[in-house]
Amino acid sequence: MAAALGIAIVAPDTSPRGEDVADDPEGAYDLGLGAGFYLNATQEPWIKNYQMYDYIVNELPDFIAENFPIDINKMGIFGHSMGGHGALTIGLKNPDLFKSISAFSPIVAPSQCPWGQKALSGYLGNNEESWQEYDATQLILNGHSSPNTILIDLDNGRTVIVRVNDRGPFHGGRIIDLSYAAAKKLDYSSKGTANVEIVAINPRDFQKSQTHKKLVQRNTLDQPRSREHVADIRQTSTDKTYPLPSNSLPQSGEAFLQVGAFSSEVAAINLSERVQELSSYPVVVRQLNEPNLLFKVLVGPVKNNLKLLDLRNLLRQAENLRPFVVYE
Repeated sequence: MAAALGIAIVAPDTSPRGEDVADDPEGAYDLGLGAGFYLNATQEPWIKNYQMYDYIVNELPDFIAENFPIDINKMGIFGHSMGGHGALTIGLKNPDLFKSISAFSPIVAPSQCPWGQKALSGYLGNNEESWQEYDATQLILNGHSSPNTILIDLDNGRTVIVRVNDRGPFHGGRIIDLSYAAAKKLDYSSKGTANVEIVAINPRDFQKSQTHKKLVQRNTLDQPRSREHVADIRQTSTDKTYPLPSNSLPQSGEAFLQVGAFSSEVAAINLSERVQELSSYPVVVRQLNEPNLLFKVLVGPVKNNLKLLDLRNLLRQAENLRPFVVYE
């Protein structure tokens, strides 16, 4: 089928190979030769060979372009399980390189499961901020995206947002498959087919427009809330990961909210610009050079604990971020 459609399928290995390539000491399947996780390792003994991200993004496309009659501007990326997660992280970070992303039963949040934590800590060290660049869920929360599509039913005006996996060719009158849930939303599940208009949307811009609608009636940070209201927030919060700040700020440093950390300066700046639209507090991008190059996005300083709490809740609701308090 691929040959008939003029498609080349390239299936790279999960990990580097060779007699001198490091492997899990116990020969486990979830680290080393069994699971390279398509990242660039920074820790010994993996750093020498386990640079699978660079291999997929740079070396392999160059090799294909130089040796085969392939249009490198029409590449897609797909994978299963760990490979599916690799397809997600690589595709999300390189939307201009890969025109489509497909993942079959992928891992989606490796930093939140034992298998992923073992691999990420082994390859990248114990600094969990560095894991975010190789966690598909965190990448999306931090602003990475791939184009989505909106379908509009021309008969009744109803709309639904979907991800279209159909690779075309797209022209008037074509039939595309749609899930039953989407068909129900468009109100044609009982008819079987409907005339729809397909409109490509930028998910970041769409989310921003929805966020502004939700914030129209919200109190701004400059409008004080009562201590009783804040107390209610404290009592009903179920967040166990990022504790609320204490009643007294330490004198050794000022309080900031860290909303993201990236190896890419561009990604950090993009997030800082979105956050600045929501907050009257300064938003800064701070560069760290050790142990690895990292760009942190900080909001503040915030001198009032109640406003710090308000700011954290605002950013969580508006941008679905998980900010936490740091002192500098």
